[in-house]
Amino acid sequence: MIDQPGLPVRSVKRVWPGTAYPLGATWDGSGTNFALFSAVAEPVELCLSGPGNWTETLVGLTEVDGFVWHCYLPGVGPGQHYGYRVHGPYAPGRGHRCNAAKLLLDPYGKAVAGQVRWHEALFSHRPGVPEAISTRDSAPFMPRNVVTNPYFDWAGDQPPRTPYHETVIYEAHVRGLTQRHPEVPPRQRGTYAGLAHPAIIDHLTRLGVTALELISAALPRGRRCDRMPNSAIRSPREQIMTDAPAQHPAPLPATVADVMHPPVTAVNQNDHVAAAAYLMKRAGATALIVTQEHAGKPVGIITEADISHAVADGKNPDDVRIYQLMTVDPTVVSAAASIRDAAKVMTSGRFRHLPVMGDAGLVGIVDITDVCSALLDLSAAAEEPPSDP
Repeated sequence: MIDQPGLPVRSVKRVWPGTAYPLGATWDGSGTNFALFSAVAEPVELCLSGPGNWTETLVGLTEVDGFVWHCYLPGVGPGQHYGYRVHGPYAPGRGHRCNAAKLLLDPYGKAVAGQVRWHEALFSHRPGVPEAISTRDSAPFMPRNVVTNPYFDWAGDQPPRTPYHETVIYEAHVRGLTQRHPEVPPRQRGTYAGLAHPAIIDHLTRLGVTALELISAALPRGRRCDRMPNSAIRSPREQIMTDAPAQHPAPLPATVADVMHPPVTAVNQNDHVAAAAYLMKRAGATALIVTQEHAGKPVGIITEADISHAVADGKNPDDVRIYQLMTVDPTVVSAAASIRDAAKVMTSGRFRHLPVMGDAGLVGIVDITDVCSALLDLSAAAEEPPSDP
């Protein structure tokens, strides 16, 4: 049962059995095969929707092979948004959290549209009560998977197929290879665009490199490669073979955009404070941006200090709403502002967190630790003696 569905349901005219392999959504030119593994589901519903549309078409999956639920939908192709609702046991003590009120992403999905908008409806249980199932519909706050076209036009481009005896593999980190190269534009340093810059390609070609192996292409949540010292992210081979970093040191990141935390973790103003505390713990955050119901518009900020003070005053986080504690219309800082400007704003207003605004609106959040770390890096760089020519 779903408390607040608000989702008119339409029907699908043709549903074929499909196959259990491959997992995920696979388009073959005529239709799409959907396959999802679950050993405890009873049953599974495929939820189809349009871009930006919460209206769902529910397709019950009745074919099961080896715990893989599957179907084939003729005429459904690239661009189709979808998710799943799984019925079954809700027994957290045994690791089962089936809850049809929650729209789930496909773990084998190839693309995702939209973003998570933090809300207590996203959790399978009531905030602070893991054994109590939540029946609030999570669909309005969830992104959707998207069916993709696997057929890419390579325009005649083909793998080089370099023989192994002629292969020279260069191991590098994206930032370590690009951050201090003088010919890579500052905005592209530390990015894949910087890695593909002609200056980097020319450098690797001159070395005779035929293949590039990247280190730490994905980092754990909470760690950003732009905050790592070069000695920690560059392999010994790179330090020996790459002469550009030592000869041409580039300025360290000096704008708010370089140190802020994207994406922003947000919470709804009408949620309980207990939900905010839970989200902070899960996201490793010390502050949350507060938004309006469904609109996603920032209206305030709530910090761990706000929650701590409320608890110290004897307030129950399960009874207090976020709008009762949040700071309304918080002071913001531009993503293009310098680190020193951000420090001045924090110092003058005694702020520990600042929402960061870009051309398109809210783009991140920066805290006092980020700013202090960047200032220390800038200070240390200023004290270093110049390199020999």
